[in-house]
Amino acid sequence: MVDAPTDAFKGIPSKNDSTLLDRLVKGTLSGMSCWDARHFLHIAEFGYQWESNLAFFPLFPALLRILGQLLQQLVGSAMSLFSAMLVAGIALNNVLFVLNGLLLLRLALLLNGGNQKEAIVTVYMHCWCPASIFYSALYSESVYVMFTQLGLIFLCSASASRLNQLIASLIFAFAFLTRSNGLANIGFVGFQLLLDTILCPSPPDGQPEFRECSWNLVRRLCRNAIFFLFCFFLMALPVRVFEFAVRDKFCAMSCPAPSVDDAWHWADDRIGRHLHNATAMGLVLPGELAKLPWCNESISPFSTSLLLPAFYAYVQQKYWEVGLFAYWQLRKLPLFLIAGPTLCVALYGVFRHTIGLLATDLRPVPDILCDRRSLVPFALHTLFLALSGLFFYNVEVSIRLLFSTSPFLYIVLAKIICAQTPHIQEPEELMHSPLLPFLTVYAREGLLNMVLLVYLLGFFIFGTMAHSGEKILISVVSMLAEPNDESAANVNAAKMWRDDRAQFDRIAHNLVRGTLGFPTRKCNEGTDGTADAAAAGTSSSG
Repeated sequence: MVDAPTDAFKGIPSKNDSTLLDRLVKGTLSGMSCWDARHFLHIAEFGYQWESNLAFFPLFPALLRILGQLLQQLVGSAMSLFSAMLVAGIALNNVLFVLNGLLLLRLALLLNGGNQKEAIVTVYMHCWCPASIFYSALYSESVYVMFTQLGLIFLCSASASRLNQLIASLIFAFAFLTRSNGLANIGFVGFQLLLDTILCPSPPDGQPEFRECSWNLVRRLCRNAIFFLFCFFLMALPVRVFEFAVRDKFCAMSCPAPSVDDAWHWADDRIGRHLHNATAMGLVLPGELAKLPWCNESISPFSTSLLLPAFYAYVQQKYWEVGLFAYWQLRKLPLFLIAGPTLCVALYGVFRHTIGLLATDLRPVPDILCDRRSLVPFALHTLFLALSGLFFYNVEVSIRLLFSTSPFLYIVLAKIICAQTPHIQEPEELMHSPLLPFLTVYAREGLLNMVLLVYLLGFFIFGTMAHSGEKILISVVSMLAEPNDESAANVNAAKMWRDDRAQFDRIAHNLVRGTLGFPTRKCNEGTDGTADAAAAGTSSSG
């Protein structure tokens, strides 16, 4: 799958002296290294060279570097480090995709009381979900899901204890070091500690009941709060070490702008040549303290730096428009519509397993909360992420974020499908059709069944095609992608992107319309007469 040229991030250009094996890898796998994957590959090869790199946490790039170097040692000079990391990363993600299916099967059996049919359908949802391409492409989702599900298995096991909570926190630390939303995993530990604080077994049958207000409740609250803070410390420690390393590199000293004559200072001369045009391309480099206000920010109980590195919120807002209502623009409406079905499934599941559960389950509330098969903590976790997608971050990211962050959506969809097919119970019947086992039979049983299957497979197929053919999606993201190539045309386009965003958007849209065969609209030429040429060069040079 070969990627189409776009104006999206490309990073420092690859070496021209590629081998036959490099060209083979690029021709067959480059479609799996689009969008965020380019950032991961860049960081893995060159490190954190400028400010926008800091939006990506370090564990996945580190794995790419280690596995790429191991593969390069095996094949020798026949393959560049970039190609080796690409091959190793895709292999890693696809192996983890299979492993994650097995972990999900185990977790689903823990959460549904051993219902094999529901557990198998849950894994089917994992395989054919709208975010499936991100498990196979060079994204960090597969690594993140592995650590998250492994930690949840420790928490949900029948022998859950303080030791299990500590082990889960340590495992969640690796998930947090992979993706920033791993921070929310601490909520699963916190939910168990909250129940331990407010509930106690009642004699003589040992059924749970709410504790009475007393000094015993206060002591237990303090003890569990201290333990929770210790678990949070364990989970956040690797990210804080990463933050310390970033501050040491970016904030320790003031550095002059790099010169092309200083290329020999760099371990790879491509870095020096690329950073020569850093100012024109809008790159903020280490040591430019006047452009790094987060360097002066300290940890405060009233800021996000208490939970996340100080630079993270600033970088996300500056480069990706993340912030309260920042994405609520008329031109973003199509993206809200794209994310709508996933958000609806998430909110339905949240309602069904919180308010709906309390309304339909006749057991006392303490019994419902203490049931290890309860999905209440998963529902609250998903609600937090869904509302964050609606009000804070790029809403289209909600699709892959909600499907990859916890098994909740898979379980919700599996429960819907299993409730609609009560006549199928034996696991062998779920393997009936050689094409999409069980789901093809399920789709023929009703219109709503067909709609659900079309939703899942439609996103699965179109998402895979669109991911590798970036040009299909440029019409909705071109205005968000800043050119980063070092050619003269891209330098001009980058300047226009900063100085005249509306003109850049108009030219980008015309390029898209022309590519798709639609008539273009008249654009005003830039003040230096090079606007159209610069933007065109940006689109074709990627």
